[in-house]
Amino acid sequence: MRQIRKELGKLINYAKGHGIDVYIREDNSSANSGEWVLKSDKIEIIIYEKKPILQYLTLLHELAHHKQFVIDKRVVPSKTRKAYEKEAELLADEFLAKEYRYIIYQSEVNDSKHQFDILKDTNSSIPVWRVKLEIAVDLFTYKRYYQTGSFPLVKEIVAKRKELRKRYATRLK
Repeated sequence: MRQIRKELGKLINYAKGHGIDVYIREDNSSANSGEWVLKSDKIEIIIYEKKPILQYLTLLHELAHHKQFVIDKRVVPSKTRKAYEKEAELLADEFLAKEYRYIIYQSEVNDSKHQFDILKDTNSSIPVWRVKLEIAVDLFTYKRYYQTGSFPLVKEIVAKRKELRKRYATRLK
């Protein structure tokens, strides 16, 4: 547990070095695990997880989005921005058009690769298999969203994580 907190501290310092404010709210007040938020000239990452390992992995995920934002010259591509705007406008019983869901899914796929760069940049001791597992679970979740318009149920995500954990923990240590 102490090692995870140390790694989380390194990742928070990495974020601060990139001008990002990190907030960890353990109240789980959001349906999301974390958010990357662009507010005028300030960037925030808000984490809603309680467990330090999930805080770490969520922050790593959100920092990967930020890294892509920097690569894109600090502009969210117009198609991606429009997809997220359309998603934010939805009422509770509405579904986002499949073309926009695909853009969001592709954004997740593309941005996830930056997590490995950040692991190297921070000289992290978190096992690579653990990050690969989390990326696989994230992409499963977003692929389901793209295909159906709904995210999988928590029990489906837990079952998928359990299935993938067996594969990643034994093969990729």
